[in-house]
Amino acid sequence: MPENRAFVSSDMLFCQQCPPCIHAAFQDIDCNPLLVMCSSDDHRSLAAFDFGNWQPYMMEAVHLRPHLIHGNLRHRRCTELLTVLSGALDMYLLCGCTRRHVFRRRMEASDSVHLPPGTGHAFHALSALAVISIFIDDDPRMDREPVRLIHL
Repeated sequence: MPENRAFVSSDMLFCQQCPPCIHAAFQDIDCNPLLVMCSSDDHRSLAAFDFGNWQPYMMEAVHLRPHLIHGNLRHRRCTELLTVLSGALDMYLLCGCTRRHVFRRRMEASDSVHLPPGTGHAFHALSALAVISIFIDDDPRMDREPVRLIHL
């Protein structure tokens, strides 16, 4: 039986700690200022956000089965706020410098990551997963640049 884990592409440098060239900001459930409430049961999930002065452009709900990969892209003009509603994932981030640093962080229900424009990202679903991505600044459908970040 093959092992169900993601592998970083061979032309990238995997880092144990987040290097300064990756400008994403992680928020976990205990200190997430944007997430007012997150709750789910077997039939539905509910999340409430407080955006303050931000104006969301579009929201995208993603549901994945375990051991699938989503992303492998970057947005050049969009800011993305990704929040895990249920399940767990490994988030992989790619810097913009020439050394091509990659950082991985485990995220679970109610965790969020703020991805500024230009941040390559992909995630590997570790369980059945529900995620919401909120895009600010621009339409992400016209701003998706493929990046071969991880694979199974």
